[in-house]
Amino acid sequence: MYDKGQIRRLFFSKEEIKNAHGEVVPKAALAVERALIRLYQLQTEDEKNSSDTKHNNAQGFSQSTVKGGTYWAKIVLESANPEGKRLYGMGVEKARQYVLPHCGQLANIANGTLAVS
Repeated sequence: MYDKGQIRRLFFSKEEIKNAHGEVVPKAALAVERALIRLYQLQTEDEKNSSDTKHNNAQGFSQSTVKGGTYWAKIVLESANPEGKRLYGMGVEKARQYVLPHCGQLANIANGTLAVS
């Protein structure tokens, strides 16, 4: 059958994502870029246009992270660089700070319980 090493883990808890920074939400630019894009996609259209949180729907960026998160997400989305190379240097760490408060949403996306369009 399957060796334990062959079985890919599919479900993550909010605590696992938050506490395993080096593995689940790594400092790698690719992971930060993808998380920013997913959170940005959860924003409503009027929130995207205004870079503000207007709805209390617990999706996308929060009031405290919306301006910075939207800023970094737009940089990633508008970059001509290949995926994983859109953020670099201190930009990765700064952008990562806007992703970490949303580990619960990212866990739900990873587990398939929150759909991103």
